[in-house]
Amino acid sequence: MKSDDDTTTVFSTFPRVTDIDLPARLKHVPLSGASHVDLAKAYLSNRREERCFVFNGLCRQVWTIALLKMLLPNRRRKLVVVDMVLSVPSTRKDLLVVLARRTLFAKVDLFISYARNTRGIEEIYRIPASRFLYVPFKVNDWDTLRALETGDDGYIVVAGQTRRDFDTFRRAIEGLSIPVRIVAPAQSTLSQHGSVLSDEGWPEHVTFVRNAQTPEAFLPQLARARLVVLPILEKNITPSGIGVCLVAMALGKCVVVSSGPVADGLVDSGEAIVVPAGDWVALRDAITDACTDSELRNATAQKGYAYAMGLGDEKRLHQDVFEAIVKLCRAEA
Repeated sequence: MKSDDDTTTVFSTFPRVTDIDLPARLKHVPLSGASHVDLAKAYLSNRREERCFVFNGLCRQVWTIALLKMLLPNRRRKLVVVDMVLSVPSTRKDLLVVLARRTLFAKVDLFISYARNTRGIEEIYRIPASRFLYVPFKVNDWDTLRALETGDDGYIVVAGQTRRDFDTFRRAIEGLSIPVRIVAPAQSTLSQHGSVLSDEGWPEHVTFVRNAQTPEAFLPQLARARLVVLPILEKNITPSGIGVCLVAMALGKCVVVSSGPVADGLVDSGEAIVVPAGDWVALRDAITDACTDSELRNATAQKGYAYAMGLGDEKRLHQDVFEAIVKLCRAEA
């Protein structure tokens, strides 16, 4: 049992946590710019103090702490990984990476996920479901989007970059006359996030917007759309698209999204129109219905808006993450 003098130090890559309520015995140390040597020193020093290392994503620093926990075990050292972006292995090299990660993931005490559905990660990386904790994601660019004027200029937006299924979307809109804007970065960037988008073979009513990567340029594209469509690849094990999905909802837009971790248990109760991933016929039907049926579109948008606004901003997310860390480290009185 902890004494009243015990302190838990949390080393994290979350940059801004000064605006949340931390317990008195919890000390936060930002890890921005920390080297592997810095991490080793933090892990090895003051071995009797409770210390928790929290990383947002699978950065190299995760492996440093995992290796230290493997080689120099200390029950007072905890490792937490938030929002892992992983993919299904498709090559022999990928399988070797999976094997290596399985060993190191065994040293992670808690995985915080923005998806309720973590079955794919559990199966591939052999992580028990008990080591996952669901924390709802946030609405990005909260202040900026709340100041935007929204409207309906009659076009569809497909936006984002991670594991988008542009091919299924292309097939779904063939023969339709609804204007479409594809807001996405260059292919060199898309490739890094598991997406492929060619400028060729698209109908004439499709426009590419490649230079709208800042919030000031990106958000107005969504704010004036009639419908936001998020086609996600079928073999996907992380909630790709959740950020754009929640922003679109917070802007009062009806969203059509593929089934999978981004939707399962999150927006599949009427907050969005969910279609089977990879099914271009179902996607086409959903787009047609949402564009032509204003009652359906508005009802879905209203429910999605209430859901997104209920999640709040970055402050709420950080509060939830650190409350989970407090519980893990038993830092509460």
